[in-house]
Amino acid sequence: MEKLEAHMKVSKIVREWVNEKLNTDIQCIEELCSGAIYCQFLDMIFEKVVPMKDVIFETNEIAHFRKNFAVLQQCFHELQIPLEIPVEKLVWCDFDANLNFAAKFYNVFKELSTKNQLRQEKYNALAARNYHKFSLAAPTFVSRGHDACKSPRAEICQLDLELKKADKDVVNEDLTQLEPKDHKSTMKSISFVIP
Repeated sequence: MEKLEAHMKVSKIVREWVNEKLNTDIQCIEELCSGAIYCQFLDMIFEKVVPMKDVIFETNEIAHFRKNFAVLQQCFHELQIPLEIPVEKLVWCDFDANLNFAAKFYNVFKELSTKNQLRQEKYNALAARNYHKFSLAAPTFVSRGHDACKSPRAEICQLDLELKKADKDVVNEDLTQLEPKDHKSTMKSISFVIP
């Protein structure tokens, strides 16, 4: 139980940090699986190191996630950042892998953030990514072909995001009265919110 509470606390800290610095609305740690956020954080500190035109922001394709992590790895190599990227675990929305990597990256960023303070203060995160969102494209975290997400935690988080979207779309209507869209509709009443 203590480990879970610690994970939720770290998750909350990382999500708040991402949302504040990059002007976004990350709701669960698995949303970091695309790698785009890490690329933008490096761009915030180091001008012209990250080829931002090569970073794919709004996607749910694992091939794009891998491409973003390849860009990140190239930048790590150029900047001599000795942080190993467990790409396959990250792109499959593994909660623990995404949380651990995000926590390590957070610590590296804090160390690096002493450099180029003026750039960070003037950095416009939205403009730097051409006003793209980080959110993964609807309706699922990843394409449901061969790249189906295997993490139950990611699926629960996705259901929660869908439920929140449904709450916005359906005003004053009971969600239990909505017609089921798929075989997972019975789980739509489950709400999983990371504190």
